[in-house]
Amino acid sequence: MVKEKILRSIANATRKIAKSASSNASFYYSYQPKVPEALKKNQ
Repeated sequence: MVKEKILRSIANATRKIAKSASSNASFYYSYQPKVPEALKKNQ
């Protein structure tokens, strides 16, 4: 019984991490094209 709870909590944590990672990746890729322009301006 305790083992099942632990496994379930690990699965939930993994799911949350995967969700946040995928949203961060999509956020990064959506803004990626603007980054080189900003770097050129700084130079």
